[in-house]
Amino acid sequence: MDKNKISPSPQTALAIQVSAWTPAIEPEDVALEAALGWPNRTLGWLRAAFNAGARRQSAWDLGRLGDLEAGDVRATAKAATVFRRGVETISDTISEMIPGTASEVKSGYRPLVLQTSPSVTSFLNSISSEFSGRESRIFFVLDESVAKSWPAAAQLVLKFPFWIFQGGEAAKNLASTAALVKQIGQHTESHPEMDLENLTIAAIGGGVTLDLAGFVAGLLGCNHINIPTTLLAMVDAAVGGKTGVNFEPWGKNQVGLFHFPERVIVCPEFLQTLPKDEIRAGGAECLKHALLAEDFALLEKWAKFLRDPVINHANGSEIHSMITAVAKMKEVFVQADPFERGSRRELLNMGHTIAHSLEGVGAVLQKHQPSLGLRHGSAVAFGLMCKIHLMVAAQPEAAETGQKIMDCLINSGCLDDFRRWYSGTGLDSTELWSLMVPYLMQDKKIKSGTPSSCRIVGFQWKSVSGKAVPASFEVSMDNLEAAFKKSLLS
Repeated sequence: MDKNKISPSPQTALAIQVSAWTPAIEPEDVALEAALGWPNRTLGWLRAAFNAGARRQSAWDLGRLGDLEAGDVRATAKAATVFRRGVETISDTISEMIPGTASEVKSGYRPLVLQTSPSVTSFLNSISSEFSGRESRIFFVLDESVAKSWPAAAQLVLKFPFWIFQGGEAAKNLASTAALVKQIGQHTESHPEMDLENLTIAAIGGGVTLDLAGFVAGLLGCNHINIPTTLLAMVDAAVGGKTGVNFEPWGKNQVGLFHFPERVIVCPEFLQTLPKDEIRAGGAECLKHALLAEDFALLEKWAKFLRDPVINHANGSEIHSMITAVAKMKEVFVQADPFERGSRRELLNMGHTIAHSLEGVGAVLQKHQPSLGLRHGSAVAFGLMCKIHLMVAAQPEAAETGQKIMDCLINSGCLDDFRRWYSGTGLDSTELWSLMVPYLMQDKKIKSGTPSSCRIVGFQWKSVSGKAVPASFEVSMDNLEAAFKKSLLS
């Protein structure tokens, strides 16, 4: 493979003539839009944007306003605010007609405030005491599985306004968003002295729960607290301000906002109830951060822990420090580029282009075979493997370092769950790849995707330092497919 086939590409923001789109309306839209408080036809314009292959880096220009009804202008403006967490630029035409659109409605960047707790009991007592006497000021969103595993957490939320989130990834959608908006609306109606700006939404659960609750907080203009209960959520979803839900058939997190939490509370004791595969799924993100930091010692440390991820009092303090270190590593990238407008924060997406396309395929397969659910972290681990193979194919001199990294990924056990999933699909590599391609072309990180190439985050070998350095670059679909198929055999 020629090195020149992996090279940086310029990013452009071409104005899109929105007035040329045709909104794709569905019968259930009116009720859902009303529940969300969105203008009629917002969902239709969202689908139109996806169908047109729009990117969040491109300006939305309505062109001649006479071509659209005023209601459609409002609906399009609303769609722009949530399309892939908000388009980066929007034409003066829309901004003048509808104040508070797109970038104007994004909450400002809020630096990470990371609190830690030695035990679940300690955390529950602390937050209960903090809001004692002003229970109406906090609204809990509790993941159903956490309520079952930690009865004390369920008992806590019963003292406050709350909503139990059920359904996991399959329910991470606009219908669940509307249901939570309704519950919070009923709460605020019963407390007329309180406005939404003074309400805090506290989410206790994994990444799905945090993403959904954070999205609703952003839509309503509330503060929110992230209380992650999985390793993946502690080092990824809880940090960085990305919120959102899935939007079929275009895949994961396609509708959302940037909305930064007031704080994040980490309590590793929550991990004691998780199976090994669930902890390893979160471990994949920890391995990714070690790679981003070019810290091979940290990579090996996490790989060693993940081989036998038992969380107990003997190693609790060490795991606590490892988790907070990774969360702070992520914050360094977030702080440099809070709204992912440049290339710095984009590096956090390493492994995610492949991962999200696999998850999209997995979601479809799971509808017909429930056992074929694919964990996000497992897909990320495989995505990292693909990027190593891609680097070695382009730069053979990186083979030794590449093999060391791949050995860590394999020995950590983070790929085991993915391999079981792939075996269960019954698909060969070509069949699986063909199902992934439509999702690859829709991925939010692909800014210049064409049928023959896409932009990804991977590695480039630097001979001077002898390290694999993270970078974003354009790669041909043929080369990406070759790396994907080779990874399946690793």
